[in-house]
Amino acid sequence: MHDPVEAAAQAARVLAAARALVAAAERLAESGVPTDPLQRFAYEHPDEAAEDVADWVRRRS
Repeated sequence: MHDPVEAAAQAARVLAAARALVAAAERLAESGVPTDPLQRFAYEHPDEAAEDVADWVRRRS
């Protein structure tokens, strides 16, 4: 990426998504293993889920 403004905007989107993922993980930690398949995947594989979110954000921009 060559445009610093767009790079900063994309980084902000990735950071917001990561914060949302951390918040969801904290909620899950309070209530045990989730029953929803996507939430369970994020619970069991947080690093891969974070990569998936980052990829999704990248594709949207």
